[in-house]
Amino acid sequence: MADTIVNPLTGYTLTFLEATDELFRFREVALPSTYGPAMHVHPLQEERFEVIRGSIEFVMGSDKVVCHPRESVVVPAGVPHTFQIAGDGEADMFGEYRPGLPEHSRRFFEVYFALARAGLTDAKGLPKIWQIAVEMPMMSDHVRLASPPWAVQRVVLALLRPIARLMGYQPFELERSTTASEMMPG
Repeated sequence: MADTIVNPLTGYTLTFLEATDELFRFREVALPSTYGPAMHVHPLQEERFEVIRGSIEFVMGSDKVVCHPRESVVVPAGVPHTFQIAGDGEADMFGEYRPGLPEHSRRFFEVYFALARAGLTDAKGLPKIWQIAVEMPMMSDHVRLASPPWAVQRVVLALLRPIARLMGYQPFELERSTTASEMMPG
């Protein structure tokens, strides 16, 4: 099952290793000076990271932990978190989610990375709010932004979704071309 995707904006390379209902496992390599993900939560999944190379700073709620090779950190389901490289060189780590939720977990990474490759995100690799509005129904079991509270996000995104669709936004089709001109709404 091992296959690899690249996000040119964040500098992350992700290799899928295992995807079952119990476990979703991947390997992630980050280049120096790359952005970490936005503060987020996995509402149903525990996430575990094991650093292989380099140093990575994990922020979990108000706690910060720097992990070095052979060290790991576990983020319980529902805990807001993010991470970034803590040193000057590349970082390499294994990550896993339990339960796996393989369809949701894989789709999130594939869509997020494909939108970045197609030039449909900001400089940090984040999609426009309109794209988030149409994607969230398929991804909210896997990942949500840490703030505002989920109830507020759900209402706001539900209100934005019909407007986004009128503007031409739709859930990303992974088989589609990845050129920005073919993916732009309208």
